[in-house]
Order: sequence, then structure tokens, then C-alpha cells
Amino acid sequence: MAESDFWQALSDTIHRAVNLRVVTLVGDSVVSGTLERLEVGAPVASAGALVTDINLAGGDITRIVSDKLLGADYADLRAAHQESVKQAQDIVARNISILVSLVKDIGHQLGALPTPTSGPIRTVQNVANPAVPVTSPPPQQ
Repeated sequence: MAESDFWQALSDTIHRAVNLRVVTLVGDSVVSGTLERLEVGAPVASAGALVTDINLAGGDITRIVSDKLLGADYADLRAAHQESVKQAQDIVARNISILVSLVKDIGHQLGALPTPTSGPIRTVQNVANPAVPVTSPPPQQ
């Protein structure tokens, strides 16, 4: 993986970690692929949508409910959507707890490492003055 790919993946991961979005669409969706790699497309003609978007860093919560889904006939659908939001929040909280635990473990392991020994002395050409070699690390005095 190239370094730029790594940083892009890290940036995307942080963005996803900060924004939690749960979408419930009513309509016939297009399902294709194999059981191992299902691809689900949004309905061509949606009969309505429930969207909850939570910015975990800022604490902002945005909910969008189609007018069609506000009636009593859709109370169970709204409750199921809200349960999905709760489950997603629980998953995020668990994942954050795991990440904090991993970072702590790595920190403890790094603290337990022995002090590095000095590496080999390398001589490189001094670009400013080729007659004077540069050593890395500098010689001990």
C-alpha cells in the first residue's frame, strides 16, 4: 500500500468514525451478487425514507422522515429504525472501547521496549562541502 493510500484510508476511517448514519428506505431495492458479496441498490422508486445522521464529535443529530412515514401505519417501521440507530450507537461505543484498549496496550508495549542501541555510523557526501564528510549519527565525544 502506498503511503498516500494509507493516509487516505486513515482519513476515510476517521470520517466514518465521526459520522454515524442509519438509513431506512421503503421500496423494492435491487439485490445482486453472490451470497458472500451481496450488492444492494437503493430502490428506484422510494415510498419513503427515514434517515438519522449523528456527528459523534459535535453531538449533532439530524433526523429526516418522509411525510408518508409519519402516520400511525408506520409506527413499527419508525420503532425498528430507532432500534437500528441504538444498535449502531452501541457498536460505535464498543469499537471505541476496543480502540482505546488497543492503543493502551501498544503504549504499554512500547514503554517496555529496551532503549535502542546506536546504529551503524554512516558516511554521506556533504553536498555543501564535498571535501568534509558527514557522519550519521555524529561521533560520540
